[in-house]
Amino acid sequence: MVRKKILITGGAGMIGKAVIKTLFNKYDLIVLDTNGQIDRNKKFLEKLRNKNFKYFKINILNKKKLNKYFKKVNYVIHLAAMLGVKNTEDNQKKCWKINYEGTRNVLEASLTHKVEKFIFSSSSEVYGEQISKKKIIETSPLLGSNVYARSKIESEKLIIDKLHNKKTKFTILRLFNTYGENQVAQFFIPKLCYSFKYNKKFTINGNGSQLRSYAFCDDIAEGIKCCLIKKKSNNKIYNLGNSQQVFSLKKVAQKISKINKKKKVNIVFSRNFNKGDRKKEREIFQRVCDIKKIKKELNYDPKINLSDGLKKVLEQKKIYKNWP
Repeated sequence: MVRKKILITGGAGMIGKAVIKTLFNKYDLIVLDTNGQIDRNKKFLEKLRNKNFKYFKINILNKKKLNKYFKKVNYVIHLAAMLGVKNTEDNQKKCWKINYEGTRNVLEASLTHKVEKFIFSSSSEVYGEQISKKKIIETSPLLGSNVYARSKIESEKLIIDKLHNKKTKFTILRLFNTYGENQVAQFFIPKLCYSFKYNKKFTINGNGSQLRSYAFCDDIAEGIKCCLIKKKSNNKIYNLGNSQQVFSLKKVAQKISKINKKKKVNIVFSRNFNKGDRKKEREIFQRVCDIKKIKKELNYDPKINLSDGLKKVLEQKKIYKNWP
């Protein structure tokens, strides 16, 4: 049986590495990522490299170079994006270029080479701060207003428009608060773990009551695999996360302290939101996913609880503080 070929953009990142581990034995994989991400994760990538696994340094804004990697590709998993609250707000034009124009380039290359399926990693940021305090479903209004959220909303529209009535099928996945090994400490959980591991003060904006549903990257990778192999996911939008692991920011910090009872996280609360990277107007006070749709249609079932996931993050030899 001929092995199918999958191209993964952003494949050296946290989710990309989890996807690689999930798919490595059954598919031929081509991984594309930036110089910094490839260099930082070269040991992992080199260990896997063989005739069925290759990786390349590339900027997805380089259309000409991008196109040559799509030959005989069956599926595309598009994870590449500019991330991080401060990072995207400080570099809004760059964020738009990478997230929207980059997606357009990857999508056009997929169409040119008649890819069978295009899986897009969107974000729960598209929902913004919901008026209702119920769990967010796929038909909830898209209220995201920052540049990152807008870039994802417009990318979703582009994919639906371009692939309407085309042979190339798509699945759009709105990821909720994903964390795990290899995530840079510019996000809440790795930043918290970094502070705990290296005895640094950690700032929580507000009073720490903000609610999130947390999903470990390995569970997200399994969700992506489900969409890849099951036809029911064709031309669908799904929330992807873990609706059972819902905790306040303060509770997450307490869980980390429980892992090592001799040590506590040194927390500072910034009631006025003046010490963190999120301004008060961009804060989301409740973002909890409803994943009934993907559970029912694809039998998706996330397994990893927050305590076990936090242990995996803390057990890393090194948590990188800054972007590569």
